[in-house]
Amino acid sequence: MKQTGESFLQDDSCCEIGPNLQKCRECRLIRSKKGEEPTHSPVFCRFYYFRRLSFSKNGVVRIDGFSSPDQYDDEAMSLWTHENYDDDELDVETSKYILDIIGDKFCQLVTSEKTALSWVKKDAKIAWKRAVRGVREMCDACEATLFNIHWVCQKCGFVVCLDCYKAKERKSSRDKELYAWMKCVKGQPHDHKHLMPTQIIPGSVLTDLLDAVHNLREKYGIKSHCHCTNKQNIQVGNFPAMNGVSQVLQNVLNHSNKISLCMPESQQQNNPQKSESKGNSSPGSDVSTDSKLTPPESQSPLHWLADLAEQKSREEKKENKEFALEKQIKEEQEQDSPDSPNSRTSPPVSQNNEQGSTLRDLLTTTAGKLRVGSTDAGIAFAPVYSMGTPSGKSGRTMPNILDDIIASVVENKIPPNKASKINVKPEPKEEPKESRKSPMEENKLYSDIPHSWICEQHILWLKDYKNSNNWKLFKECWKHGQPAVVSGVHKKMNISLWKAESISLDFGDHQADLLNCKDSIISNANVKEFWDGFEEVSKRQKTKNGETVVLKLKDCPSGEDFKTMMPARYEDLLKSLPLPEYCSPEGKFNLASHLPGFFVRPDLGPRLCSAYGVAAAKDHDIGTTNLHVEVSDVVNILVYVGIAKGNGILSKAGILKKFEEEDLDDILRKRLKDSSEIPGALWHIYAGKDIDKIREFLQKISKEQGIEVLPEHDPIRDQSWYVNKKLRQRLLEEYGVRTWTLIQFLGDAIVLPAGALHQVQNFHSCIQVTEDFVSPEHLVQSFHLTQELRLLKEEINYDDKLQVKNILYHAVKEMVRALKIHEDEVEDMEEN
Repeated sequence: MKQTGESFLQDDSCCEIGPNLQKCRECRLIRSKKGEEPTHSPVFCRFYYFRRLSFSKNGVVRIDGFSSPDQYDDEAMSLWTHENYDDDELDVETSKYILDIIGDKFCQLVTSEKTALSWVKKDAKIAWKRAVRGVREMCDACEATLFNIHWVCQKCGFVVCLDCYKAKERKSSRDKELYAWMKCVKGQPHDHKHLMPTQIIPGSVLTDLLDAVHNLREKYGIKSHCHCTNKQNIQVGNFPAMNGVSQVLQNVLNHSNKISLCMPESQQQNNPQKSESKGNSSPGSDVSTDSKLTPPESQSPLHWLADLAEQKSREEKKENKEFALEKQIKEEQEQDSPDSPNSRTSPPVSQNNEQGSTLRDLLTTTAGKLRVGSTDAGIAFAPVYSMGTPSGKSGRTMPNILDDIIASVVENKIPPNKASKINVKPEPKEEPKESRKSPMEENKLYSDIPHSWICEQHILWLKDYKNSNNWKLFKECWKHGQPAVVSGVHKKMNISLWKAESISLDFGDHQADLLNCKDSIISNANVKEFWDGFEEVSKRQKTKNGETVVLKLKDCPSGEDFKTMMPARYEDLLKSLPLPEYCSPEGKFNLASHLPGFFVRPDLGPRLCSAYGVAAAKDHDIGTTNLHVEVSDVVNILVYVGIAKGNGILSKAGILKKFEEEDLDDILRKRLKDSSEIPGALWHIYAGKDIDKIREFLQKISKEQGIEVLPEHDPIRDQSWYVNKKLRQRLLEEYGVRTWTLIQFLGDAIVLPAGALHQVQNFHSCIQVTEDFVSPEHLVQSFHLTQELRLLKEEINYDDKLQVKNILYHAVKEMVRALKIHEDEVEDMEEN
């Protein structure tokens, strides 16, 4: 290479390559001394296997650009392509089921990547950053895991994700920066315009996988709701934003049957010859030829919509004549009765249609009359044709489309202080009501699975942890976001490993953070002190007032530390996890299991959560886990209940009485009276849909109590509240939010979906083990929750632990691979 001058990949850290080579930010920070071993692995170098080098004529190493997306090899490609058939294959039905649920979200992900590419200048080259084993590529600004498209500084290797890049591009001088950018070499600020666009997935693998998804969904009859399934919609997806028309408007246009009317300018320029040769036979050709003759402003979608509104109003007049006559006769008859609800006079239908004759009139007549509603676009809207008759030919009429359009145009005019009161977020997709089976129907269908429904039929209780078919019934309730309880899990475990005495013996000499559950103050102490007081009240810490402190040893150990420090307990837990199809790290419905071992796995646990009970405390309104929301799905198993001894502690009968004071299900009351059951903790669970109401309620209570409510603080994210019985009653009365109350007995595994809110109060001292997982049913919820976390202020710790985009990509890749294998097998059988 010295002779040819051919470029090669940098295969070591900047420091090791040569003294005169420009160094990345990591190599500048960590420099090894002469004669000593390098202080860090080359994989942490920003330019490792990314930057290209070559030799000058004098034999000096020099920089020769960066790798491009087409410079991949088979090893790099094998990580991303679905054509690798080495692994164990999934069954066809599971693959179809998962692809049905997550396919649309994958389409959105690819669309966002394509959008990011559209920000790149035409003459700019896109670099390719090869994935490095054991390295999690992260944004230097917000610490999000990089999925594919990002931007890199060629001098120091500083990287930003597409969200941070776009935020910097949009930022005005008045805006406060959410995530600060690091300085470059010699302290210069990074200019986003000079950063290099870079992709991680090689070649065209990402779009190839999307094509494969579409083909397989069509072949197997898997429903899709993405905009890119229709070729016409693909064309409209590239529609340029003009005159400040929002993306919502463009999405609404995609639903129109007149799609070809609003072709991109690039297509309009390419089509004039065709349109002239074929005559004016298509709406598309009309527009492409007319666009030459009209001034630029008339090419905007607003003008097209105005024309469309006029045309449609004429059609509506004709269609509504008979309807208006019938309605007028009916109203005259009803007006004879003073009690009639329709006795108030209303303008004739034709008048309403006249008012909606042009888009300009519509904007002026409806802008001040916005009401909250729900459309396919998921936005607040004002109805355009309030009396329009529904069309029998199509489920979506033109007036409805115009309602969406007007709303999307007007929504930008809503003052910011009022916008928060209007729910513009699309409702989570629910199953059609007719497809939801009642608990009674499911009892008959799954009669071989011992189970009951508790908490007003909202929570499934699986009574036999050994039943191999549990997951089938669980899947049915999991689709609808319902939590579940599996009892008796401890019977499968080596319970001696989980006793407080055993854990204290193994790890008593460790230091750890202890949380005071009452005031949330954290102190570092010897773990043995905590375990000594676990079942002996006299050995617990006390306040100056002599009050016994309720302590919690939170998430210690966790993740890889758990596996390393507690190998026997780790193995015992893995073989005992309930619903292993979902909860196990290798479960077929756990999408995180499809992430290749080459990449850094997300920290999904397990975690050991140990805390004292409140039975010995004076204040029984203390939560051992305050109200919070889970970003991923989670299973929590109560593996040990320690009944403390000492003065001032409630008797067994007293504790049972405290439990019975709660709003409990009859089934739970029966379990309480069963002497073989040991109750440990009280759980309060809330549906994810109620999160905004609960947040508003807690902020209201804070103000009532004189607590300052800062805009950047979220009472749920901060985990600063335990909602006691009095507040739970107010929450129900004032906001209509119901609480599902559970008692967690020894051996109970409580399974919660992502987005569910919950709080826990240990009555006795409890040791619980939690394991997170990512199910297809709630992947979208996890995605939105991580995005919400990212948008919060710096005071909130944004932790992109899930790497949702990476999990989504590799899960889809594995489903496609499994279906392709099945396809090949069927073809082979047919040939033979």
